[in-house]
Amino acid sequence: LAGLHGAQGVYLRIHADDARDPERIAAAAIGMGPDAITRCLGLAPVALGGLYQRIDLFEESWLAGVDEADTPLRLRVFEDELERRLSRDVPLVMDMDQSDYFLLAVQHGDNRRQHPVDVYLWDLRSGEPLLRTRTRSRGVRLTARSAIGGLGGGAPRPLEARAGVTDCSIAAQVRAATGAGLAEVRNPPPAPEVDVDVDVAEEPEDDALTPAAIPPPATDDATAADDASEP
Repeated sequence: LAGLHGAQGVYLRIHADDARDPERIAAAAIGMGPDAITRCLGLAPVALGGLYQRIDLFEESWLAGVDEADTPLRLRVFEDELERRLSRDVPLVMDMDQSDYFLLAVQHGDNRRQHPVDVYLWDLRSGEPLLRTRTRSRGVRLTARSAIGGLGGGAPRPLEARAGVTDCSIAAQVRAATGAGLAEVRNPPPAPEVDVDVDVAEEPEDDALTPAAIPPPATDDATAADDASEP
């Protein structure tokens, strides 16, 4: 993965139910929402949905609309759209066509937090697969809050609402599949057990012998009072 940093790539995240039909793949690509998987991997590919949004210019439905245009005004509208999209969209499509890799994430179940995600990586130059692994969000989540004076802090958000937590866990397992180390958190050793049967009063603590714990000597007045009270 380190060799892909700075390279051009294409990314698609899709549900397994949509991965078997071309039309559903296109719809899923266009409707794909943002995630943090590629960012946590240190990659910056473009979404495949952008390609589907631009190639409709060459679909039969668009060409059929041109054939059905029966007035010069409607033809002028198609001409303006064609010129605009040729100057704007075609260069972007050409850049995507020169991409170095394709990253695919196939989600199972209702969400990525509780269900597995299969991750695939291809080298688009050679067409060879580079990676195939199944991941599942897991691990220890370490959180921290800070406040300066009376500012900051506040109630913590639920783990599920923190963007990127699940996706960075998936990305960590992808890196581990490539041979990189997987970060681990080890629990601290348990505190030593205390024998409650021991009478701590029998063995005074060192603090009991400190100067602050020793009573002050009696004053002269107190000594005189004690002498006067003797028979």
